[in-house]
Amino acid sequence: MIMSAFTDSGAPATGLTPAVTIYDLADDSVVVDAAAMSEVGGGIYKYSFSAYTVGTDYALYVDGGATLADADRYQYGSNIDERPIADAVWDEATSGHAGSGTFAEALLDAYDAASSHSIILGKKIIRPLERGGTVLLTESGDYLLL
Repeated sequence: MIMSAFTDSGAPATGLTPAVTIYDLADDSVVVDAAAMSEVGGGIYKYSFSAYTVGTDYALYVDGGATLADADRYQYGSNIDERPIADAVWDEATSGHAGSGTFAEALLDAYDAASSHSIILGKKIIRPLERGGTVLLTESGDYLLL
């Protein structure tokens, strides 16, 4: 879903007929050409982008119409997909990041300090020695402190 909000001299602009144009950045082709957006209310308009493909980078502009001043009329945006960047970070070999002052070194130091007396479960850190108990883990990842 594409959403765009328009104002006219600072107030929500209702009753417009905005049109959205969307480009596929892989080949600069127009995939949506001046398609009408529908009004939601309060100056907000939407367009259902049914041709959207996961992993494709798009750029778009919305023309709010000739009744708006140029400063209020045009809006621009994109959806740049950050998942490939996140995948590259998480899949990066740690061997190249063990030098002094790197995040990997700090993470390993924290793990070494915690692992001697803690169990890390997802986002939970359980410190059985500090509580004087024994931790039993189930297959579902739940735990019971005895």
